[in-house]
Amino acid sequence: MIMENNNEWKQPKDLKDYKLPKFPTEAIPPSLKRYIIELSEELQVPEDMVGTSILGILSICNQGKYFIEGKKNWQVPINLYTLTIANPSEKKSPVCKRLSSPIYEYEKSINNELKLEIITNKSDKEILEGKILTLKKKLKNAKNYDYMTENSLREAEKELADFQEINPIQLVADDITTEALASIMIKNDEKMSIVSAEGGIFSTINGRYNNNIPNLDLILKAFFNEPVKIDRKNGEPIILYNPSLAIVLFVQPITLEQIFSIPMFIERGLCARFIYSFPESKVGNRKIETEPVSKDIEEEYRKLINALLTNKTNHLLKLSSEAYKSFIQFNEELEKQLKYDLADIADWAGKAPSTVLRIAGNLHVIENYNTENNNISLNTILNAIKLVRYYLAHASYVYNIAGAKDEIIKAKRILRILKKNSIANSIGRHTLFRLCRGKRYTKS
Repeated sequence: MIMENNNEWKQPKDLKDYKLPKFPTEAIPPSLKRYIIELSEELQVPEDMVGTSILGILSICNQGKYFIEGKKNWQVPINLYTLTIANPSEKKSPVCKRLSSPIYEYEKSINNELKLEIITNKSDKEILEGKILTLKKKLKNAKNYDYMTENSLREAEKELADFQEINPIQLVADDITTEALASIMIKNDEKMSIVSAEGGIFSTINGRYNNNIPNLDLILKAFFNEPVKIDRKNGEPIILYNPSLAIVLFVQPITLEQIFSIPMFIERGLCARFIYSFPESKVGNRKIETEPVSKDIEEEYRKLINALLTNKTNHLLKLSSEAYKSFIQFNEELEKQLKYDLADIADWAGKAPSTVLRIAGNLHVIENYNTENNNISLNTILNAIKLVRYYLAHASYVYNIAGAKDEIIKAKRILRILKKNSIANSIGRHTLFRLCRGKRYTKS
């Protein structure tokens, strides 16, 4: 016990002292399910870490190509923002690298194929720009007004306005400013993804490179594919009419606290756009010698990612009648909980129905990308609901430990200080206050 002057304090309870549900790997289609199990075993990481990130990777491949109709006049894109939380040395980087490597390989392969075409296209544009400069100079220096030169100039200017640039494709960015992200998206069919084993992007959008002025608009609107205008310091504004962004991040718990300590991230709904996974650590119980993922399973994963990226078709996915009934039933169940049981995470839970649709869309595409089947089955929607129930529990946990409530932040810091100083039995209130001294604690 912690005691002073006969004032007894209860033994502090660890703030992570309750059981979170495990990742429902069985909800993933068989081919990817095997990959999740085998990669988790090889790297000795929780299946949550691999499974959640794979959903994000799939959405990178599928974004902008598929929408899913939840009901009449309500269509949802299937891009996802995923956030996996794990301590240092939990192998976040190896998982991130392994899952995203097929995307980088595809990007490199396509750019190698386009290399000559890109060079030629750039030369054609430079020649056209040079022609326009020459015609302007000729027109300026003409003693009499030259109508033929003027007509040639107007034709060349129209040709330049209609000129289709061929740029190297870029599918993934890391820590990037909003302005730079918009510039890349305009060259990549208004689509982009952010994949990182760090959480630096949150500091960036909070204004790290912009005089501490946050700029969330693109990140917020690209989640729903809503038009956005990005003002630039130098140059004309960038207007994106149908931007789509997918995000796959891994962060440490301390970074999570920092994210939730920024009021704007919560107030404007940034935190509510992520699906959260806080896997149970395997540190201390990991095998040293493990079998690598079998070659056929690894190759199957790489072929799937390549096929999804190569697929250029656009589809509107719809729920089968059975799937629709189950989806509505889930919505009704959720609605009853929003006022009380889920009040603390109402912003996140309010988006849970669209999260079900986004996940269902990606699960459907895995098995149907090369078919004309646009109807989502009952089994697919039930698996999506099972996954969202998992994320609902993890979101509730994250919201309660990550700083959504100031008392939780204070309590977590006190516990860390007690553990750091190996204080297990008793400590005076004023002694503890001195150890915790800082702006969060104004009196003992």
